[in-house]
Parts: sequence; structure tokens; C-alpha cells
Amino acid sequence: MLLSSGTTITFKQECVSRPNDQRPILAKLEYVEWIEEILKLNYGVFNTIMDFCNGVKANYIGSNATIKRDEYHFTLVNFNSLTPIFDYSFAFPIHVEQMFFFVNPKEKK
Repeated sequence: MLLSSGTTITFKQECVSRPNDQRPILAKLEYVEWIEEILKLNYGVFNTIMDFCNGVKANYIGSNATIKRDEYHFTLVNFNSLTPIFDYSFAFPIHVEQMFFFVNPKEKK
């Protein structure tokens, strides 16, 4: 059963291991989200579209993984660990890829 359409977003951000770390690394932060609203922003002569999304940050490791791949290479997402609404909840359409959500009867989460 098709539930909704959503997006996958990958942001690149400098990350540090501790507050005074002098060697930040560029890391990819991945999110799987569904679109709550599509906003049209008007700046006078300049218009743009922005998506307001809600979803989960990708974590592929351990028992708290929010995303995993099944034996058929489908992506399974656990939406029980939603991210709070913050700056990454907004995305320009050029930065996202479309995806569709289905209920997996074999997975409770």
C-alpha cells in the first residue's frame, strides 16, 4: 500500500570529534523525509520553491539503526526515531531525490 511520497537528502557538513578539534572533516549527513508542505517563497522579483520535511537522520549501524537494506536491496526506514524540526527540515527541490513509502508487512517498525 502506498503511504506517501518523500525525499532523500544528503547534506555535507564539517564535523569535529570534540569542541576544540582543530581538524574538522567533511562528512555526509543523510536524511529520509516526507514532505509536510511545499512552500513558494516570493522575494519581489525572485521566486523559489522550498520543501518543509519531517523524517529521520540516517543511521546504518547497530540495533538503533534507522535505515537498513533488505535482501532485495530495498531501503527500510524506521520512522519511530524522528528528528526534531530544525534547519535541515527545509530543502530546495534541487537537493532532494524522490522516493515512495510502502508498509512492509514483515517489519513491525
